[in-house]
Amino acid sequence: MTWGQDAFDRYRAERPLYESVHLEVARILRNACARAGIPCKVTGRAKEVTSFTKKLVRDKSTFETVFDKAGVRVLPAYPDDRGRVAEIVQDSFKVTWSQDKTLALGVDRFAYGGHHFQVGFLPTDLERLPPEIATLSCEVQVQSPGESLWAGISHDLTYKT
Repeated sequence: MTWGQDAFDRYRAERPLYESVHLEVARILRNACARAGIPCKVTGRAKEVTSFTKKLVRDKSTFETVFDKAGVRVLPAYPDDRGRVAEIVQDSFKVTWSQDKTLALGVDRFAYGGHHFQVGFLPTDLERLPPEIATLSCEVQVQSPGESLWAGISHDLTYKT
């Protein structure tokens, strides 16, 4: 269990690896969606060191329990394509966790939604990836444009405060 200064130092040293992870996950998803004919916007990031530190303190997390060190968001142009993109995520990666947050909301509620995944690379990808990133994971969020808009607003209003 790595907490405090040890976790901070470790993440600061390993952050460039998570930059590589999110770029590779985004590349795989961008190509897979293009092959499927699904227009979408794919963005990603490695968590900023300050955000990582805040999460450690706020949530009493450890290095191992912060799962969004690398993150990718896929926004299909059309809300009806969200399910197809979720299937592409499941086919393109080893999914270790999945939650469709919109299912829990009900039709009369609007909150931070989308289908969230924790993914790792498939064995077929491991052969071509640098070994230092091959075993790292990434959070993937598949959201409709409306869910993404609300996610940005609610993240700033509730999560960041």
